[in-house]
Amino acid sequence: MSRSCQVEVFKVIARSPSAAVGLQDESHFILWHRQFHELEYILEPGVTLYMIDGDLAYFVKTPKTIELYDTQEYPFFYMAQQQMCSHVITMPLDNFLHLSSTLTMPQCQWATLLHVARCGSTAVTQCINKLPDWTVVAESCFIQKHFYDQECKNSTDLNNYIQTERCFDVVEGCIKFMLKDFSSESKVLIKGFGIGDATLIPALTSRFPDQKIIWMQRDGINTAISHFRALYSLSYEITSVFFLYPLSSYFLQKTASRIIFAITNGMMSEFAELISPTVTSCDTLVLHYWRWITNSVQYKRYHRLTSNICVYHFEDFIADQAFVLTQVLVLVDATVWPT
Repeated sequence: MSRSCQVEVFKVIARSPSAAVGLQDESHFILWHRQFHELEYILEPGVTLYMIDGDLAYFVKTPKTIELYDTQEYPFFYMAQQQMCSHVITMPLDNFLHLSSTLTMPQCQWATLLHVARCGSTAVTQCINKLPDWTVVAESCFIQKHFYDQECKNSTDLNNYIQTERCFDVVEGCIKFMLKDFSSESKVLIKGFGIGDATLIPALTSRFPDQKIIWMQRDGINTAISHFRALYSLSYEITSVFFLYPLSSYFLQKTASRIIFAITNGMMSEFAELISPTVTSCDTLVLHYWRWITNSVQYKRYHRLTSNICVYHFEDFIADQAFVLTQVLVLVDATVWPT
């Protein structure tokens, strides 16, 4: 078998010092080539999908004794993968899609929770993950880098791409590999990453027409303020708005479409790189609000593709957490989606 039809296995010799929320990247690890394996190596238990980019699919191997889906220990799934990873496995994207086509559809009962971020979605998933018969895959960020590469490296129009058969194949493959180790008795909730989540709706509704989608929403101003308070200092943000951002206008003219994509999908560090090496951040309230607008507009555009979407608002969850959680569980278990 040629190397192009194998996976390459790397030993992790160092990890990134922190698990900051951001675009997934192979540089999160320092790796040492170990060996090549047959493609089926990634089907082993303990091997989970980390991300895909424009060319490769990345999997990580963790000890079987580690509970990767414990949202109390690891609020986000990629944090568990980063911290507990012993090996990284890469394979060409075309081989990933070919192997995916040979797999059956997920056998478990599953649903997807998509959201605008800072809307109570993490609290919902942590509560659900405490139930003995439920598992939550919380923010795996499996396709973030792929969309970014399509837009910023391949100059692909993202709005067109996410409605293509190629994109549907990629998303279907990701879902299959994410759920490969769950049996028919399992109940799984996949929580989206809150960054352009609505872009997944066309693929989910095309390839998984019975798939149930829960959308969590919050008003834009409070979403932006919540981001602001959680991540940034007031003095630095004021400096960004009134000084750094105007100075970068020249660069905005040259890479406008790519920057708009990066901003509206929450990729703030990539946004800074695209503007200028001398500008380290423009992460303002305005940018967070812009991201909320984009996510909301995308949702309004794509939710018409299916009747299997149920919407909950942050205010509903704060007012009566038990009611919303009960409704989520009832809806996912229901054989007929309510109108």
